[in-house]
Amino acid sequence: MDHFVAFNDPEHMKVYFKEHLPAFSQNNDLSIQDCRVLNARFKPHKKQKKRSFSPCYELKILDHRHNTVGTLILYCKAYAESRSTEVFQSVDKGALVAPPFGDPLIHIPEYDLLVWTFPNDPQLPHLAHALDAQRVKPLLPATPISPDFLMPHDIIEIKSEVVNYRPEFRCMTKFTVRGGHPHHPQTVTIYGKTYRPNVGQVIFHRMEYLWKKFLENPDNPRVPQPLGFTEEIHTMWLWSALGLPLSQVISTSNFSSYLQSVIKALFRLQQYEIPNLSPQTIERCVEEAKEKLSKLRMVIPQLTPTFDRFEVRLETFAPDTFSNPCLPVHGDFHINQILANNGQVTILDFDEMGLGDPLKDLAQFIVDLHFRGLDPALVQLMCLHLYHEYRKYSSDDLSATRLNWHLQIQFLNKAYRYFLQHRPGCAKTVNRIFQMAELPILGEDSK
Repeated sequence: MDHFVAFNDPEHMKVYFKEHLPAFSQNNDLSIQDCRVLNARFKPHKKQKKRSFSPCYELKILDHRHNTVGTLILYCKAYAESRSTEVFQSVDKGALVAPPFGDPLIHIPEYDLLVWTFPNDPQLPHLAHALDAQRVKPLLPATPISPDFLMPHDIIEIKSEVVNYRPEFRCMTKFTVRGGHPHHPQTVTIYGKTYRPNVGQVIFHRMEYLWKKFLENPDNPRVPQPLGFTEEIHTMWLWSALGLPLSQVISTSNFSSYLQSVIKALFRLQQYEIPNLSPQTIERCVEEAKEKLSKLRMVIPQLTPTFDRFEVRLETFAPDTFSNPCLPVHGDFHINQILANNGQVTILDFDEMGLGDPLKDLAQFIVDLHFRGLDPALVQLMCLHLYHEYRKYSSDDLSATRLNWHLQIQFLNKAYRYFLQHRPGCAKTVNRIFQMAELPILGEDSK
């Protein structure tokens, strides 16, 4: 794992890219002003050769000749024992596209590194097409904006901006579209979410189903309206949703009403017969938890006693699958998946939905609150309010023991995500999260 530590240091990588990428080392007209790590993922394995680390960077580039500033995204894959050469040779170079700066794919064998220059991506070969505003224009879904503006026919101008990129999985792009009557044009915002092949269409139909269901009752929360899906570029189109992330809005004066809406949203989801959801059983949760603990032991062996105690607790207190409901769960439910707008909430991102114990969503939301930089006193109030509000709506007797088990799973998931990011002080952070898992997060009031 130490082989990959330097790749998480943006200042080190700023110098590294300047010295090793031809676009900068052989061109005095371009210089790197700033380097930021967008995301990173460590792939652990028993065999050192099969380990890898995949950080993604955003560079701020100054073009001295034209006195302009631009950005460049680099997705890197660092390997071990010269495996990068094998991977580089297997890449179809003819499918790559020219990026704004430099080469589409660079192999640096002395560092066992591959550098993919955005929009090139090893699993999203269609991404460049999906981001090109002019090429994507005829692929936009036919949508009436006004009597003078039928999209895409009446578009005058379209601009694109990447807002979220998860290499090898998906990319969210904001499209600002101006059109209609030339003398009185309108501007609208839509989003394109581009997926790997054979993934996005199922999610589009899920979103379409949920959007229609939530519209049936004006008191329901909202979901962004899906406009269509373009198979050619594996992209789902969505209207822009109004509001700010709930984490930016919530306070001691409004948390009660907003969290009531959050709980209502969860129970609405549980009532619907959503197609194409995979089951997430308690047994599978335990198996996945044990796999994660095994990988943590392998790379952070000094914490093995902590991981062993945690595993015993998980197995001892695991709920009985047959006595627990199997209902739709959001699967990635946290405070930044919720937009707040004048008391109304909009729920985002249904990519990870499945069938399972609905307490998973509640536990995930509660645990995540502790990692959002919110006031600890407010977090404690919110956790207790969520628990008691959930009990009001729940048709069964909500077991604090069962919820606590799901809280443990979510703390493990949070620790494992930090582990995969491989930031400096990773072992200390993982240990701190496991210590948090041993505390009574809901206090005595949950009894």
